[in-house]
Amino acid sequence: MVKTLHSARTGATDRSAAPAGRSGRVARIVLAGLVVGLLSAPLASAGPLTAGGSHKNENHAGENHCCALLAGIDLMNANLAATDLHDSDLSAANLKNADLTGANLSGANLTRAQLKNANLSGARLEGANLSGADVKNARIAGASYDDATVFPAGFDPVAAGAVYVATPAPPPPAPPAIPPVDPVVDPVAGPASAPLPLSPAAVPALSPAGTLLLVLLLMATAIPLRSVRRTASR
Repeated sequence: MVKTLHSARTGATDRSAAPAGRSGRVARIVLAGLVVGLLSAPLASAGPLTAGGSHKNENHAGENHCCALLAGIDLMNANLAATDLHDSDLSAANLKNADLTGANLSGANLTRAQLKNANLSGARLEGANLSGADVKNARIAGASYDDATVFPAGFDPVAAGAVYVATPAPPPPAPPAIPPVDPVVDPVAGPASAPLPLSPAAVPALSPAGTLLLVLLLMATAIPLRSVRRTASR
């Protein structure tokens, strides 16, 4: 009888614990679903980037923001993959955990920028100024830099996996212009001038009297020539 009562109490305890166990498992499943949903949630809708503005978690991948004035902007956790930011002012910008893979940051001003845990893999850093920037745990493997790139003090780009790109040599100077050669001037006759073209319009038309006079002149000049020839033949 004692054994029967003990079995009854044990069964009652097990039946009361079963709902509690099921509710605990359900709670864990719901919590896991919320975590997965938060991690896979899309980034916030992107607005226009503004200097000093807050643009956390926004998606600006592939956009063109070259030469933009974005000093002090907050782009924490933002997607800036393949974004064109060359020659932009990003001084004191918050780029923590930002995705900057393949971004064009050549010539950008990144002084005192926060780049902790940022992904700069494959980014272009030629001529960029990162002096005073926080690059702790930043991934920079495959990023390109040149002689004009300024890294924070003590940062070794080679050890971080960055790729050095030689600065192209400047083009050769253009040859000096050759001054035109002055033509030789005859001190007596002066500078030679090209003969004027003779057009039919420049020749005046002869009147009948003028034509007759021209024929007589030709005949008069022909007679002495004949006399000279006869004398020479004798």
